[in-house]
Amino acid sequence: MKNLELLSHPAEQNASRSTSIPIGTPNEIKSEMPLSLEASSTVTQARLDARRILSGEDDQRLIFLCGPCSIHDIDAALEYASRL
Repeated sequence: MKNLELLSHPAEQNASRSTSIPIGTPNEIKSEMPLSLEASSTVTQARLDARRILSGEDDQRLIFLCGPCSIHDIDAALEYASRL
């Protein structure tokens, strides 16, 4: 990824700094760090399980969804919440 830059430690971040840190595009990141077969299977199974729980097919379990982890754009967070 030509634009990926990582900070080595959170303490090194300066909140008053006005510059941004460019990162790779989603496609660049996926290309450079592809999902393993095991991880892909885990994601697929979790999505199927969630679908079964939400549709009522699996009435033995509950599902708890939370996110996003940080909110910096209130409108985007409200839109996200409306989809849950």
